[in-house]
This record gives sequence, structure tokens and C-alpha cells, in this order.
Amino acid sequence: MVNYAEPVKFQGFDVAGEKNIHHNMSSFAETAALGYLKSQAIEFVNYNKRQMSRIYPKGTRADSSNYMPQIFWNAGCQMVALNFQTSDLPMQLNQGKFEYNGGCGYLLKPDFMRRSDKTFDPFAESP
Repeated sequence: MVNYAEPVKFQGFDVAGEKNIHHNMSSFAETAALGYLKSQAIEFVNYNKRQMSRIYPKGTRADSSNYMPQIFWNAGCQMVALNFQTSDLPMQLNQGKFEYNGGCGYLLKPDFMRRSDKTFDPFAESP
């Protein structure tokens, strides 16, 4: 999958939308990604409908702990990196998610996250 993605510096959801280059991929530290989720959740989801995002643990996780990956999966983030050397709850969720899918690392997004005519807010209580 990474062979088909061109890593680019994230310049904003508006710039990504204007360029609309599906093979561009940006990486976000967990703190930056969480900030975007809190302030621009729908824009982040729409970004993930068009192109890929990679979330990685913040550099201050010297103890190799993990963040909860589910919040980023809910926003459509395709690559949510975790510290595999730590067998904590976030890692167990990650392993369970992919074991349930037959051990496959690729999961097809739900229909509403693949359609440009649908809007999804990962924090809304009802659809």
C-alpha cells in the first residue's frame, strides 16, 4: 500500500481538498491528529475519504505506551501505528480488529466513509 502513496507535508484540509490528489499521504503525530479531530472532525473524515493518513505515537512515549487507536479508526485513518512491544489494551484492540478480519491488515471502510455525498461526524451521538 505504501508503494502507491506519495508522502507529503500536511498543509491543511482546505489545501488537500483543492489539490485532491488521492495518492498523497500525510503523517500526523497523535497529538496533532487528536487536535484536528477535536477542532475539525468532519474535515478530517472527508480528508480520509480522499487520501490516506498515518498516525504515529508522540515522541514523548518513552515507556512505549499506546494511545487508543479506535478514535482514529472512527475518523477513517488508514494507518494507525502503535508500539508493538507493549501488550496493553490499545494493542489488544488492534490485534482483535485484524484477527476478526481473518488476520488481514486491510479493512474496507464502511460505505458512508467511501461516498463523497455522505457526511460523517465521529463524535455525533446519532447518524
